[in-house]
Amino acid sequence: MSDTDWSASSTSELVFCLPDGGTVEAPLEWTPAEIQLPIEPEQLARVTLLRSEVPLPLAVRHRHGRLCLIGEWPRSGPGHYRLNCPQVGSQWTVTVLPRKISSTALEQMVEDLQFGLLASIGLALQRMGGLVGVKVLPPDRSTLAGELLRLERAVGALSEILPEVGREPHGMLMPFGVVVPCARARRPTVRGLQQAFRMGGNFDRDGCLLRVEDGRVELTWDVMENRLLRSLVDQVGQRLRRIGRLTMVENLHGSLRKAMQGARFLAGVRPLHGPPTGTSMVLLKRPPYRRALRLLQELRNEPALDLREPALDAPLENLPYLYECWGVMQVLQALCEFAQEEGYVVQEQRLVHLANGQPFFQVLRDGRPAVILRNAAGTCIKAIPQRRYLRGSGGLRSLSFTQVPDLALERERVDGSVSVLILDPKYKLDSGEDQPQKVDIDKMHAYRDAIRDEQGRPVIRTAGILYPGRSLKYGDSVLALRAAPGESESLRLGLRDLLADFA
Repeated sequence: MSDTDWSASSTSELVFCLPDGGTVEAPLEWTPAEIQLPIEPEQLARVTLLRSEVPLPLAVRHRHGRLCLIGEWPRSGPGHYRLNCPQVGSQWTVTVLPRKISSTALEQMVEDLQFGLLASIGLALQRMGGLVGVKVLPPDRSTLAGELLRLERAVGALSEILPEVGREPHGMLMPFGVVVPCARARRPTVRGLQQAFRMGGNFDRDGCLLRVEDGRVELTWDVMENRLLRSLVDQVGQRLRRIGRLTMVENLHGSLRKAMQGARFLAGVRPLHGPPTGTSMVLLKRPPYRRALRLLQELRNEPALDLREPALDAPLENLPYLYECWGVMQVLQALCEFAQEEGYVVQEQRLVHLANGQPFFQVLRDGRPAVILRNAAGTCIKAIPQRRYLRGSGGLRSLSFTQVPDLALERERVDGSVSVLILDPKYKLDSGEDQPQKVDIDKMHAYRDAIRDEQGRPVIRTAGILYPGRSLKYGDSVLALRAAPGESESLRLGLRDLLADFA
């Protein structure tokens, strides 16, 4: 079962019983359950039930008027879990779905992380002068559908190019030297002769050389034209893996692997270290290579801004973490779009970087400014993930214990006045269905009361959490803001109101 299978796992062999006595096809998120196993109760002493190699407690209990072998399912987050009884050879895959967001919302969150949010943030940074030399596709072209169309064309072209090149790949004879006895030398090199005369102990009793470097040649496929082709294959494969949780992409992966069977020589070819430069007679005269060059240039001219986040490979298992990433990026998107409209420019940004000519995005957590914006009046806004406010430090500090919010926006005017907006995305497994946890709201009060400037004056304008419940206010400066994937427009409006009041 893949990570794209976000529907409940159904099986006629297992029955899950909830604490209220009801039965379900699969356990609910963060809810204990009993597992009624299709194994005779008499086997209790002989079998073990393993969940991802961890044993679960087993017992024999009366259920539905008969004795049953029951396993205890612990509170668990979303994900795919493997159950097995080695002694009887039974295995099951159990999928726990999230309760606070729907399967459709989860898919939308992953697509936002991979496409929409990246494009919006990148384009806003670019328009504010923060991405010189980096091309970012606008949001209406940076979509899953658009990327699929580009990759379908690329894989279709490679299915024709690779077998054709593989029948007669371009190669070169590369010289190399081998030290051999002089009697076996056929083409001694000038450099080899010079070294042979300087080499100690390389003369016999008659003063003749014993060993010399002989010139040889070997055929290599590791040439510029094939490196270009290898770079094209690698880039298509990387972009397919980026959206590799779709059935259609699995088919494209299969087509690409089949095409690569006809170009096995590429296994020993290195990719280009940067964009292709210049041309050659081979590129001019051989249509498959020329077509590969055009295709690589087209993909580089429509770069896919990539989020460097391994957790996307298993979104269901990493839901709380990815939700926090999504929330932080929603705030960054709202900030960049608001700042662009208000005339701010980028003074510094550490969100988007280049690797081998391809842009990639990082959600930072190092306590340093991810982006610094400044307007003509001299007002500066810093977005700082995992900002540490220390007790007794200079500048902004904590009156009590160290405070580390997920994302702090700090605004400083030319007169030295400082204001701070704190927003913490929270996906809590053990929270209620539609309201925040008390501990999270208490933490917002702690931020508001503890964080001060050097003169001890409070600086928190608003401290709030983003979570998939209903919006609530706790006075004028503490709030819980609804942030549900698939409802980005209402979240953007709420964040814009906060930013307008803050900036």
